[in-house]
Amino acid sequence: MIQKDILLGTLLGDASLQTYTKGKTYRLRFLQSDDHREYLWHLYSIFKDYCGTEPKFQVTKQNYKRWYFNTKTYDCFLEFSNIFYYENKKILNYKEYDYKIYEYCSPRSLAYWYMDDGYKRKNSNSGLLCTDNFSYEELEFLKELLNNKFNIHVSFHKKGPNHRIYIPSKSFNNFRNLIKPYIIESMKYKL
Repeated sequence: MIQKDILLGTLLGDASLQTYTKGKTYRLRFLQSDDHREYLWHLYSIFKDYCGTEPKFQVTKQNYKRWYFNTKTYDCFLEFSNIFYYENKKILNYKEYDYKIYEYCSPRSLAYWYMDDGYKRKNSNSGLLCTDNFSYEELEFLKELLNNKFNIHVSFHKKGPNHRIYIPSKSFNNFRNLIKPYIIESMKYKL
């Protein structure tokens, strides 16, 4: 169950699923900047039984330094592909799988989502989750989930044409207390 919690959180964040078998099997892909290599190695320690090789370091043509690893392809990731993908596009399929999202979403899931795509605002005791790739309707579902399951009240901040989940100070302490036990040492600066 721990891996499913973490998988949900990281897929809400930066992780992705890839298929080369027309959706029969999937592999999980993690990618992090060089600054977050400890976090990536931590993720690898959780999913290494699904992997064939250790994480690799890469420098892109734009001189961006990053670490990544992929799992092997498995049909066990199919459940999460149904939750997060439609026609190879990352979405949140909450209309069909809301019960699974509620089941797997835990304080641990929130912590991994936050380590992947969250940050504390410098000028206040509040936080943001970068949710630029999700639709407004998907964000409304996530807002209800955070409110109903964790009593975390959020709103949205517009970022260009997209929106991010804003955790105001009145809820940020509660959010921080929920996720703190799962935040790894190198990511504690986000708290």
